[in-house]
Amino acid sequence: MDNTVSLAVCRDYNEERVFDAVARCFEGIGGVDAVFVKGKKVLVKPNLLSPRPPEEGVTTHPSLIRAVVRLAREKGCAVIIGDSHGGYERKTEHVWETTGMKGVAEETGVPLVNFEAAGARLRRINGKIYPISAAVLDSDVIVNLPRMKTHVVTTITNAVKNMFGCVPGFRKATYHRDLHSVSSMSAMLVDVCQITSPRVTVMDAVISMDGNGPAAGRLRDTGFIAASRSPYALDLAVAKLVVTGENRVPTTVIAKRRGLAPRGFKSLEFTGDDPDACRAADFRLPRGGELPSLLSAVVGRAIWVRPRIDPSLCTSCEECVANCPVRAIEMHGGLPRIDLKHCISCFCCQEMCPSSAIVPLRSRQLRLIQR
Repeated sequence: MDNTVSLAVCRDYNEERVFDAVARCFEGIGGVDAVFVKGKKVLVKPNLLSPRPPEEGVTTHPSLIRAVVRLAREKGCAVIIGDSHGGYERKTEHVWETTGMKGVAEETGVPLVNFEAAGARLRRINGKIYPISAAVLDSDVIVNLPRMKTHVVTTITNAVKNMFGCVPGFRKATYHRDLHSVSSMSAMLVDVCQITSPRVTVMDAVISMDGNGPAAGRLRDTGFIAASRSPYALDLAVAKLVVTGENRVPTTVIAKRRGLAPRGFKSLEFTGDDPDACRAADFRLPRGGELPSLLSAVVGRAIWVRPRIDPSLCTSCEECVANCPVRAIEMHGGLPRIDLKHCISCFCCQEMCPSSAIVPLRSRQLRLIQR
């Protein structure tokens, strides 16, 4: 198990400063030569959640993609860029163009790969079978490039959760539909991360998102880039840097049980810049998630978190309607309406809303507990 996390202060997205920070991060985890070998096929896997421009802080910034592509090609690797976005409709070209990936591909000559069009192959782990994009499985090296953000269900959406994009888009809907608890969803995310096994993860935390992430939170100038050979160590490091508990992130808890993640904050080894220079003061975590089983059994149905639509922000674009995996949202009078009897609180609607018009609504009892 590799517990090392490399940090590099980087205050903006200037191309050369980002490249220097990424290169320094690689030095802290064994060097570029330990990852990129001439002739190997390298998949650069960013977070392309939805068609949002880079400045909105939802997707991985193009400057990090360029930096990793440059490092890999300097070592003679064959590089591709690929992901499966969060929506269930075919808007891949629009996502590439809006997020800046199309521009990166044109400037560098690196091809963009549509994970859906590439097909999928089944892989078994822990008694379950998952469809994984053939483009992922055919790559020799996967570089995982998440953006540091919060998530109303899994607390953060960083290294482990970013690998969920290796499941082709339409198939992701079935997991949101069928896995109703935070623990079952998190176990699936760790399964997929184990199958895909990224060689290195480089995290975009120059500007991050706190609060009601991963698409409707507050942008923060956190000002650093981090890298690790272990996605599980990196997620634990993020928990430390945003000053939260060791067991606050459910995917990390599961990874620790499986012996994949460091046992705790004290087991982490930081290299590069001082972690104190990368700490995010007053980092707002989302209000939601899953309560301990005993407490949940006592309070029962009084504890819930549900999506709520703010009509003052809604533009009636119908993205929430199109992307609800259980079809619990319909348009009424020009505005979307959520059928709470069928809503499973997966918050796919919030993830895909381009106007941040959907926010989590907590029950009164949950607000009292989570003060």
